[in-house]
Amino acid sequence: MKTAKDLMTKDPILVQSGSDVRDQLRIFLDNDISSAPVVSPVGEILGSLNEIGLIKSYLVHKIQQKNNQNNMKVIHHKELLDPIEIVKESDPATDVIRLMIHSPGHRVVVVNNMRQVMGVVSPKDILKFLAGENSANKLLRDELEEKQKKVEELQEKLLDTQKVLNSYQDIYQDAPTMMHSVDERGNITMANKKIHDILGYKQGELVGKTIFDLYAKSCHGQATLGLKHIMEDGYHNSTYSTMMTKDGGKIRVDVVSSALKDKYGKFLGTISASRVIDSDVLLRALNGVFSKDDINKIDLQSLLSDELPETLKKEK
Repeated sequence: MKTAKDLMTKDPILVQSGSDVRDQLRIFLDNDISSAPVVSPVGEILGSLNEIGLIKSYLVHKIQQKNNQNNMKVIHHKELLDPIEIVKESDPATDVIRLMIHSPGHRVVVVNNMRQVMGVVSPKDILKFLAGENSANKLLRDELEEKQKKVEELQEKLLDTQKVLNSYQDIYQDAPTMMHSVDERGNITMANKKIHDILGYKQGELVGKTIFDLYAKSCHGQATLGLKHIMEDGYHNSTYSTMMTKDGGKIRVDVVSSALKDKYGKFLGTISASRVIDSDVLLRALNGVFSKDDINKIDLQSLLSDELPETLKKEK
């Protein structure tokens, strides 16, 4: 809450009741003030001396100068002082402004708990306060406008992101290859009809699941590292993995992935294409590494464990 202390001009010029009227003329002119509180030697606030009161007291002094040489002090013209409102430093600003408006001299003296004068509130102080409030409000408005602009930019980026994902959805929805996308947290954001059919899901059921739902438990580490690799390097070379069907079955697949980015270069997610590997394809791949004699000696099921497709396990 704003108080009188926030409004006042500190350390105001005070007119001592015993001071010479002629001296006050010079003080008013030198300090460019139009009024000042008048205080007694003991600090009592007697009122406010304004320019008109000062002029009148000076003229009275000049007129009476020949007859009375003791009318030169301000106290001798106490009747020319305006009454003045007195408030405490802690008084609410709204109350101070109301008093200032209705005060005859439109001045309010601010005192501390010891009744010592700490400041004065004038119309000019109110104007400064209001101008400061407007300035603060303008800064706040500018800040809000800047934040609004950033929100709009973010919304535009999100719209671009959605457009990109929708485009991939449209392009790959009916593709003969299994296609899916995940975001940076591994959540599936797009999955085409083919991958739903192969894994036994109804259309749209895969969206919202994660890579840990999509891949076999033994492949979770591989999937996590793969996503990190795509985010950092923008792609992932072809790799073998095992996907889980809805009913808990396992299907061996070959997966290749790349990063999706918006026009600002921000990572949106992955786009992955995968194909089922049957036993013949797997054997042909192994044959490139092992000789026929080696293959005959190898217990493929123990070598590949649950990574083998169910069809190959049955053949074993």
